[in-house]
Amino acid sequence: MGFTLQSLQILTTNENWDVEYIDRRAEDKPLYKILKIENFGFYYKPNDDVFISETTTDFEKTRLLGKLFDIGSTHVHTYVDDYLLEPMSMKTKLKIDNKSQHSEVNLAIKELAVCMQQTQLANIIRLIELDHEYNAQLEEHQMKSKRHFRKALEMRIKRKENAKSMF
Repeated sequence: MGFTLQSLQILTTNENWDVEYIDRRAEDKPLYKILKIENFGFYYKPNDDVFISETTTDFEKTRLLGKLFDIGSTHVHTYVDDYLLEPMSMKTKLKIDNKSQHSEVNLAIKELAVCMQQTQLANIIRLIELDHEYNAQLEEHQMKSKRHFRKALEMRIKRKENAKSMF
C-alpha cells in the first residue's frame, strides 16, 4: 500500500496568475497561490514484498525509486494494475483576501479514475473484519480487567471493614 507522486509545486503569483515574488508585508492585497500536483496515485498491492523504507543505503533507495517511473509514463510500472486511485494531475488556484477573510479556490483535475480489483476488495474487507475482531477482543479484555479490578477493590474494602469491626 502506498502512494506515488511525481512532483508537487506551490507557487506564489500575482493577480494574473504569473509566478512572481510578492512582498507579504503588504497586507492590503490578496495572496495568490498555485498548487500543482503531477501523477499522484494511491495503490494497494496485497502481496507486495518491496519496501523502499527498508533499504539501508542511499544508492539502493535511488536505484529503487528510479525503477518506479518509466520515462514519459504517468504510472509506476510495478503497480500499473494495483492502483485504487489512478495517477492524476491537478492544478489549484487559491486566492486569499486577508482583509475580508474570504478565499476562492479553483480546482482543475485532468482525469480522475478510481478502480478496484476483486483481490484488493477481498483484502480490504478482510482487514476491516480483522480490525473489528481485534476491537471486540480488546473490549472483552477491558471488561474482564474492570471486573477483576472491581472484585479486588471490594475485597480490600471488606478487609478494612472487618479490621475496623474487630477493634
